[in-house]
Amino acid sequence: MKKNRIVYLIGLALLMLSLLSISFLPIMDPSEARYSQVSKDMVSSGDYITPQIWINGELVPFWGKPPLFFWLDATSIKYFGANAFAARLPSALCGFLLVLLSYFILKRYRDKETAFAAAVIMFSCGGFFFVAGVVLLDMCLIMFTAGAWLCYYAFLQERDRKLRNYFSLAVFVLLALGFLTKGPVALAMFGIPVFCWTLMNKRWQTLKHHAWVMGIILFLVITVPWFWVAEVKTPGFLYYFFINENLLRFIKHDYGDLYGTGHRFPYGTAIGFILLSTMPWSLILLGVVIAAFKRSGASFKSLMCSKARLLQLLKLPAEAGDKYDFFIVGLLSITLFWCFARQLLLYYLLPAVPAFAIYCAILLKHHRTTLKQIVTIAAITVIIYVIALGCLSFTLGRQKSTKGVLAQVASSASDKRHKRKIVFVRRVPYSAYFYGDAKIVPHPKETVNDSIRRGFDTKENIYITKEKYLKRIDPSLKEQLTVTKYSGTWYILAPLEI
Repeated sequence: MKKNRIVYLIGLALLMLSLLSISFLPIMDPSEARYSQVSKDMVSSGDYITPQIWINGELVPFWGKPPLFFWLDATSIKYFGANAFAARLPSALCGFLLVLLSYFILKRYRDKETAFAAAVIMFSCGGFFFVAGVVLLDMCLIMFTAGAWLCYYAFLQERDRKLRNYFSLAVFVLLALGFLTKGPVALAMFGIPVFCWTLMNKRWQTLKHHAWVMGIILFLVITVPWFWVAEVKTPGFLYYFFINENLLRFIKHDYGDLYGTGHRFPYGTAIGFILLSTMPWSLILLGVVIAAFKRSGASFKSLMCSKARLLQLLKLPAEAGDKYDFFIVGLLSITLFWCFARQLLLYYLLPAVPAFAIYCAILLKHHRTTLKQIVTIAAITVIIYVIALGCLSFTLGRQKSTKGVLAQVASSASDKRHKRKIVFVRRVPYSAYFYGDAKIVPHPKETVNDSIRRGFDTKENIYITKEKYLKRIDPSLKEQLTVTKYSGTWYILAPLEI
């Protein structure tokens, strides 16, 4: 018991360490800075109905996502300031809440050690850990969709009628919140694994016990008002959001994206993404299974050739009365779904990580891996993650964020004296809007020399440019500028009179 307490304390220490680590890196371009700026503008404008985004120098409605994540992020920024910690706090808290939810549900319906092992594995999976430390909607989405999936598992296991009803209602509430975070994909990430498991085990009778009437009412009450108000305020939102963002983007490369370009991958890429998302545990799990097979006296070659034996080692026993395990079906069905998508990002697979973590914890226990071993591996992994974040803050953070170069401009004697505006050459990064406030001159994507000419005649501006743009500046303009190197990426240019 005393050893287990030490193990639990180590797990708690890892959580605290990761919470502190989210303030190491500055807000990074493009995705993190874009979402952070949307939330910051929500606070400054007071408009909590329609998120807004900077496109070509103008602040326009952001139809790409519903507002729940931006509401959470804006609240954090409002109370803790416009900084990396505040912007990343909602994602981190959603990750922690999902870890805790999985722990309490598995503790109730499995056992305490399995619950803790699953929570530790989930937390230390590479994809889960890093996305919980960045400004993306996806950790918020995972909290609600995987949370609904875990509540459905509790609904299946619970024998108390009143408590079952509460779990059933919790499913609908969590799905509604997921819908307000990213739309219909929340229903898909819950519905696909549940439907597949129900179909494979022929458990249709369990659906009769759901609180369908009250659950649907709760779902509609939570979701419909904002979508209706958003369409009234900015007509055309519903068509773009539901058709372009949630249908065409998965079947067409050019789906009419207003805010960027899609990422196209070959079919089946999701398999590689789920293996990367669950590192190092995907490799550890395979190693444990191979070791168990070798202990049985068989050779490595026979393991690769004997599919039946390999499946036997990887398969978990299902609950009493079921043929297929709830967690395996969840992991495989979500992965298979994304295998048929061409527009794909690695963090789309993260809703499958909780299923993998639980599956991994149970399977490792079957193969006699101790809780102490699991926590030791997780502790080493998280420490490596934190050290990597610290190193990135001094390298990639200087290249992919404008925080440092803007701080240098603000601290310079000339800027303190003249309070010049700042022009970013070629185009304005989102992190500049986040860190630069009103000092940044908004402008569309333009030529290098057009950027330099903005206010050049009146000597009103300081310019920040990337190294690759220096050679494009007209010599007649460049000779009137002083050039200061901030890092390998950014240069500060100022008129000679300053």
